[in-house]
Amino acid sequence: MCLVDRASGRHRRTVRNGTPPASFVSGPIRVVPNQGERETSMKAFFATAVIALCALAAHRAWGQEGREQDMNFWMKKKLEYSQAILSGLATADFDAIGNNAERMGRLSKLEKWVRRSDAEEYRAQSRVFLAANKDLILAAERKNIDGATLAFTQMTISCVNCHKALRDEKK
Repeated sequence: MCLVDRASGRHRRTVRNGTPPASFVSGPIRVVPNQGERETSMKAFFATAVIALCALAAHRAWGQEGREQDMNFWMKKKLEYSQAILSGLATADFDAIGNNAERMGRLSKLEKWVRRSDAEEYRAQSRVFLAANKDLILAAERKNIDGATLAFTQMTISCVNCHKALRDEKK
């Protein structure tokens, strides 16, 4: 960074580690990035913009068929994790319960980010699902089979309600 005298507009001295040199004469100043820093931030901005535009173009080109395949992927993975959790509940395998609940939570957060639904009911059920998932993970850590069973039941109810809302949205 450089310190620039506001009155004259001249660069005074380069700032290192966020502090001006001891010999710097005080007065009205402003801090501006060096030319190299400006170029780096502009390159990062344009690279991010290009990536975002490419992702948007690919998403739009994928069309409805791609979205349905995408949703099938999410649902199949969630179903796998929920079956593994149910198996863990039946056998009191708290490691399996916790690990699969953590995986399902990460997947659900990712899906929520990708889907970005404007439907209020979807967002509400997603919040309920994630809260129940968190409770399930905590119950597994505490080796509380009743708490884990209740949290899994709450998660299942939120899944059914969410799918019901999404079906109603399509009508």
